[in-house]
Amino acid sequence: MSHTVHRSTRSLTKHRVGLASLTLGLLVLSFVAPSSASAAPTQPFPDYGSTTNPALKSGLNGDIAGSAFVDNDGEFHWISSYSLYTKPTDPSTTDSVTKTYTNSDLGTVSSGLGTTTTLNTANTHMNEPGSLCYKVDQKPVNPAPSLYQDDHCDVIGIWVDPATGTWYGAVNDEFQFNPWATGNPTPNERVGSGIHYNRILMASSSDKGKTWDYQGAIVTSPYQHNGVADSTAFPANTWSYGIAGVRLFIDHASGYFYLLYNEQIMTKPGYTAFGKWFSMARAPISGKMAPGTWNKYSKGKWTEPGLGGQDGMIGSSLDLDASYNAAQDLVSYQGSGADGSALYFSNYKVPSTGIFEFATPQGTKYQANSVAGTLTDASGQAVSQVEFNDPAIGATVLVQPTADKKINITVTNNSGDSRSQLVSAGKSIYQNAASKRLYVQEFRIEESIISYNAYSQRYRAVSYNGYVYETADLGKPNSWVPVGKQPAGTTNAYLSGIDNGSLSNQNVSGRTYRTLSALTRTVSTISQTPHSASQPSYSVGRLPLDSTGNAINPASSYQLSLGSNQLVIGTGSNKWKIVPVKDESNAAYNSGFYRLQNVSTGQYLQIGASGAAAARAQGAQASLGAALAEFSAAGNGGNGTPGGSDQWYLQPVTANTPSTLTASSSPSTQAAASVTGISGVKQYRLVNRNSGMSLQLQGGKFVLAGQNFGNAGQILAISLAP
Repeated sequence: MSHTVHRSTRSLTKHRVGLASLTLGLLVLSFVAPSSASAAPTQPFPDYGSTTNPALKSGLNGDIAGSAFVDNDGEFHWISSYSLYTKPTDPSTTDSVTKTYTNSDLGTVSSGLGTTTTLNTANTHMNEPGSLCYKVDQKPVNPAPSLYQDDHCDVIGIWVDPATGTWYGAVNDEFQFNPWATGNPTPNERVGSGIHYNRILMASSSDKGKTWDYQGAIVTSPYQHNGVADSTAFPANTWSYGIAGVRLFIDHASGYFYLLYNEQIMTKPGYTAFGKWFSMARAPISGKMAPGTWNKYSKGKWTEPGLGGQDGMIGSSLDLDASYNAAQDLVSYQGSGADGSALYFSNYKVPSTGIFEFATPQGTKYQANSVAGTLTDASGQAVSQVEFNDPAIGATVLVQPTADKKINITVTNNSGDSRSQLVSAGKSIYQNAASKRLYVQEFRIEESIISYNAYSQRYRAVSYNGYVYETADLGKPNSWVPVGKQPAGTTNAYLSGIDNGSLSNQNVSGRTYRTLSALTRTVSTISQTPHSASQPSYSVGRLPLDSTGNAINPASSYQLSLGSNQLVIGTGSNKWKIVPVKDESNAAYNSGFYRLQNVSTGQYLQIGASGAAAARAQGAQASLGAALAEFSAAGNGGNGTPGGSDQWYLQPVTANTPSTLTASSSPSTQAAASVTGISGVKQYRLVNRNSGMSLQLQGGKFVLAGQNFGNAGQILAISLAP
C-alpha cells in the first residue's frame, strides 16, 4: 500500500501523521509485485470478497476513526470527530467538535441522519473556553504541559461503566503545533501548519457525551523533555512527534483495556518520516482507564509504565524491539531472529551518488545504484536482480531496479507478508553496518481494527496494509499471523469496524464483518473466502468447548449454569441445544453466533423487551419465544437491519489476575497477570450479540448486565444433559 497524505475537501492542510497515509521519507512502503524475472511466491492465505454498502452520510465522517457503542440504557451511539486547522479558535465553526449520534443501530443512524437521528455536540476541540483540553496545563487533575495552549483533543474509543453509566474515553491529543517554527508565529499560524506533538489522555462524561471532563494523560512517549518536544529532547536533525493512531479494544476475556498506537520519528522541521513502529499498552478494566494504571509492552513484558515508559515494537514475526537515539539520529531494531541469531539493524543514509552496498547471509556482496537504477556484483558485472533467503529474518529478499531508475527492496516472510522499500539517493535503508544484511520493517497490525472474532474464537485485526491477522493471545503482541487479505479499496484511512449482524457491537465480529472509513465514508461488508489446498494460513471456524473440553455438538442437549444457578426460564427445562446462526454471506458456514433452543418448549432464549434499545438495556429480562428475524442486508436502504435479540456468543474468560505491573513486580505476579491466551479456554460468558452484555441472575430473574471480569455469577458452565 503506497502512502500519500490525504487532503480532505473540508480542510486545506490536514496532516494527521497517525495515518497510514503518511508520505514516508525513510520507508516508502508499497506492495510492489516482483518483476516477471522472479516468480512471486504463492500467497498462503485467501483473498476475501466484499460488498460495498451505502456510504456513511456526510456528518458521520471524521478525521479520526469513529467509535460505536451501546449505553447502559441500550441506546446505540456513534461518536466521530472532525476539525479544521484553518479556524482553530473560531467558536462559530461547527466542524471543530466531537459529535455523538444516537439511534437504534448504525444502519438507522446512517439512513435516518437528519430526521430520526439525535445528535449531541461536545466542544472538545482546540483550546477554547469550555473545551475538554482548555488550559490543560492548569487542570486541577493531572495537569499536562501545553506551551501554546493549542491542545486539539478527540475522544476515540468508549467504555461505559456498568455500575454508574459514566462514559470513559481514550483521547487523542494533538498539541504543541509546529514546535520547530521560527519567528514566533501566532497560535493560529502554528495550528494552521498541521504539524504537532501527540499523546494519549483520558476523559469521562456523565451526561452522555454533551460535555467531557479531562482526567489526565495515560500513555506518553519516552522521547521528550518535561512532556514536550524541544531542542533538549531532540538536539539533532530528527524528532519524535509522540504517539498517535490510537485504537481502543476492550478485552472482556482477560479483563484488560488495550490501546494500539504508533511511534513515529520525523526529520525536522516537519513530517518527513525517519522511522516508525507500532506499540500497545494495557490497563485493568477495573481501573477505569485512570492514569497510572497503564503498562506498555516492551521486550516481551508488560512492565513499562504508560507515562514515559519505553514503547516496544509489536506485530512482528520476529522478536524485535525498536529504539531511538535522538542525539545520533539513530533508529534501530534489535532482538532475536527467526533462526535464533542476534539481530541488529539501523538506518543508513544513501549518499547523493545513490550507491550503497548490501550482502547475502553468506557474505556475497553487491552494489546498488539508486540514481542509475543498476545492480552489480563484486566483480563489477551487471545483474538484473538479486534474490536470496535470509533465515535470520525468516524471509526472501528481492533487490531489483525499477523503471524510473531507483532500487526496490521487497521482503516476503514465511507467513506470506510482503513489504517493499523504494530506495533513492538521500533516503535511508535499514541494514546491519558490519554484515550489510538488509531489513525492511513489517507493519503487521498497522492502525488496526481489533475485535474478538466469534467464528474463529481468536482476536482479529484488520490492518491498514490490507491484511487480516488473528491471534489467540493479545498478551503476546507478536503472535499475529495473516489469515486473509481484504479486497482493494476496502482498507481506507481512519478505519473502524462493527459486527455485521448486529450493527451495534464494535467489540465482536463474525465470519462476515463490516469496516467503516470515517475519512472517506466508505462502508464495506467483508466476506471470508474459503481457502484453497495450497493456502495453509486461514481463519478456522471453532465451536465452544463444554466443561470436559469437547466441542459442543449442535445436535446434543446441554445443561447450562450461570455461576451456581441453572439456566431455567419460565416453563422451560434446563436442557438446551446450542444452534449455530448461519453466516450472513455464506449459509454453508456458521457465523460464530448462536441461538439457544430450549428442548422442552422448542422456543429460543431472547430478551422480551419491546424496541431495540429496551432489548439491549441493563436489567432487560430474558424470556423464551419463537425465533426472531435474521439480519437483512437490504434493510435501511442497504445500510442493513440487525437480527433479533435471540442471538448470542460465548465470550471466553481467562484465568489471569488483571494487574498494573512494574519492573519490580515479582515473577509470580507477572505470571498471574499474563494468563491471557484464549485457546482451549472452557469457561465463557453468555453475551447478547446486539448489546454486548452478559446474562446473569439478579433478583431471581435472568437479565442483561455489563460484562464484569470478576463476577463469578456470569461464568457459563456447559455440560451434556443426562
